[in-house]
Amino acid sequence: MLMPQTVKEYRQAQNTKELSDCRRLTTKLLSTNPQGLTLPVIQTTVGMSAKTAKRILAGVADEKDGKFYLRQKN
Repeated sequence: MLMPQTVKEYRQAQNTKELSDCRRLTTKLLSTNPQGLTLPVIQTTVGMSAKTAKRILAGVADEKDGKFYLRQKN
């Protein structure tokens, strides 16, 4: 990967890395808790805002009865 040349490129690369780390941690957390977890638990455990948590959970989890469960691959 090339080094970012501008401040905008640097910030975008940092944001992408942070989202990737949060996604990885969220997936790991959900896979170790098959009984499901609520949004506040995931948010505080991983250390992210509610907006970011919802954004990540939309891609990796299914919601049922107010809890999030890791999306199963078909």
